[in-house]
Amino acid sequence: MELILLIGGDLAFAVNFPSQWTTQIGKEILSQSWVEIGSKVFFVPKWGGTFAESQELGLLILISLLLLELWMQQTQMLGSRWKILKFVYIGSIFLTASKGVLAGLFVFYLFRNRRFFQLKLTGLLLVSVIGSLYLGFSIYSHPEALQSQAFSYASLDERIFHILYFLRLCASNPIHLFIGFGARQYGALVAQAYPAVFTKSTNAVSIFSIVADSGVLGMTAYLVMIAYLMMSLKGYLPRLVFISGFIATLWMPDWSMQCYIFFLLIMFFACSQTGFPRPSEGPSSNRLHAHTTGRPCGPKIEPTC
Repeated sequence: MELILLIGGDLAFAVNFPSQWTTQIGKEILSQSWVEIGSKVFFVPKWGGTFAESQELGLLILISLLLLELWMQQTQMLGSRWKILKFVYIGSIFLTASKGVLAGLFVFYLFRNRRFFQLKLTGLLLVSVIGSLYLGFSIYSHPEALQSQAFSYASLDERIFHILYFLRLCASNPIHLFIGFGARQYGALVAQAYPAVFTKSTNAVSIFSIVADSGVLGMTAYLVMIAYLMMSLKGYLPRLVFISGFIATLWMPDWSMQCYIFFLLIMFFACSQTGFPRPSEGPSSNRLHAHTTGRPCGPKIEPTC
């Protein structure tokens, strides 16, 4: 239903369908669909359906896609209807235009095939390092532009501004770098300095919110938990699914943490021990076959998850 609402809402906005519903959707799309790259501003329609932010809906669709891919691989259910559903999920993710979710989607399909793994990983890391250096040089060369764009809620600039402002707050009392300012306290601090721009509910709009709340120690504990859960999974694909979902949350844990925790629970309980069951397996069918033939039903299938 959420996919139907997403696609229908975008189409209604595109054709300017006359209705009060379309007017409300248009307001939400226009308020969050401007993306700035360099000095150019682009309009990328974004809408989250019944979710407060398109990133939340995008993460939910990505999690559904990743679990579908894992289920298809484990059960060998490769029929056309499942492939069609997979492409519907992928298209819907692009409609949400969530950068973090698109990054998670890209990583999953880049490494879905294990061929040339080292080459692909090296290339991805090289591109990431070059991009980070370019971004750092741009900020160093034009520091005033960063604040101006952050106050205009430019996506990347605002995230970088919050990181730098947190470090500036820690300069006067370095202990906060390790323990943070407490849960949901950063918003009050930045709102006190810039009341016309931010509010008490403001957060760092990225995984850095964990650092702002609980410091480097809290962030370390969170990453240790993530590493433990990932290592508890068995098999290449379950771990890739897990990592891709984690990457998708890097831009938005405050908006999507509940959805991601649900995903972690599914992954941990479904894959860490026994894997997904195959449709042909089941105790009743095996007992019936053994009763009629005197031997088990087919060869033993070891779980691969």
